[in-house]
Amino acid sequence: TLSDTFAFTGTVSGTGTQELITSANVTGNGSSASIVVDNCFTSAYTAYRVLIWDMMNNNGTDAVYPRWLFRTGGSSGSDYTGSKYNARNVRGYSGHSNFETDNSDEAAFFQVGYNATQLGSADNNAGLLDFRIYNTNGSQVKCTWDYVADHSGTDPSTIWNYGGGALSQTTAITGFKFFSNASKAFTHYRLRVFGIK
Repeated sequence: TLSDTFAFTGTVSGTGTQELITSANVTGNGSSASIVVDNCFTSAYTAYRVLIWDMMNNNGTDAVYPRWLFRTGGSSGSDYTGSKYNARNVRGYSGHSNFETDNSDEAAFFQVGYNATQLGSADNNAGLLDFRIYNTNGSQVKCTWDYVADHSGTDPSTIWNYGGGALSQTTAITGFKFFSNASKAFTHYRLRVFGIK
């Protein structure tokens, strides 16, 4: 116990468990060029985790620039735009011997992965995003993420991206949008949003 190990005498409140807020499975019939979830971030939780996996699009042969925007306005949300996104992103590519970086200062969005990653049209070429968000109701959102996808649509060319960023905002963040530079439709993905107290 805490008292036996650390001489702790206070009160522990909350368990830090993840609670499912929303989920979606789009399997084979998706047609949207972005994944948008509104009204999922509230004052009920102190942190959030967004998992999107089995991501595929309708053209896996071209590069995808994976991008993230926050949204405001609750259920009728809108993109939080402007030069407010600051991030550092490290990537490891199986074809290179060194880690490389993709950075953004005062940008209009977070670039969460290398701009030559590809989302294929089969399970073995699907993408994965694990995005963690903190302080959505404060004056500066902090977040970290992992993004894994392929470089050329084949298994041996996997790129792993790890990033972290901050957003200077003046209003509560209530949702998000995940998209790419080209209007390629996400034809398949699985989504879970968790709240952490």
